This record gives sequence, C-alpha cells and structure tokens, in this order.
Amino acid sequence: MLVVDEDPDVLAITREFLEHKDDALDVTTVQSAAGAVDRTAADSAAVDVVVTDLSMPEMSGVELASAIHERAPDIPCILYTAHDRETVEAEFDTTLSGHVRKRTGGEQYAELASLVRDLAE
Repeated sequence: MLVVDEDPDVLAITREFLEHKDDALDVTTVQSAAGAVDRTAADSAAVDVVVTDLSMPEMSGVELASAIHERAPDIPCILYTAHDRETVEAEFDTTLSGHVRKRTGGEQYAELASLVRDLAE
C-alpha cells in the first residue's frame, strides 16, 4: 500500500500503526501527490491500495485519486483525512473507494487496516 500525506510525522505514525495492526501490510510512504503519481505510474502492480489525505499543497486527494485512476484504474484509493463527513461527501467521487477519518487514539488505524485488506483482496 502507498500512503500519501505532506506531513512526515503523519506518514511515520500511520506507517508504524498500520504495520503494528497488521504485519502483513507493506506500507510505503510518499510526501507528495506528484510522488504518488510517479510511483503508481512506474510500477502499478507494486501498489495495491493508495491512502491519501484530502488537503495537500499540489492537488487534493480527490484529484490524486483521479490522476491515479486514469493510469491505473484497478488501484483503489482511500481518503484518510481529518475533515468531517460533510466535507468528504461533498468531495467524494467514483475514483474513491472509501474514507477513514483521522482522529486521536488508535481506533482509526484498525479501521484503515481493515479497509485496506478488504480492497487489496
């Protein structure tokens, strides 16, 4: 799986918690939407799921999902964002396969790992 977020601390914590929740998850991280597009374009078979923040400097998570979907329509994309449900629903489109809300505590990582596993199968 590929996790995309501009914040290196969020990337490190997300990777650590996901790998702790499910040691079968192979988590790769990138700090930019452009890096995610490049990674999936270079080897789409190596990326089974993309997890992305909604708000990023270069492009939104929805725009990123659309760019990935154009090149590799079989890669599911999940929004992992602190934005509320109304904001996410306003942005949601058919290139997205799910949404998990960032919050304090560790429950979201179990939810995210479960969704990733379901979509990767």
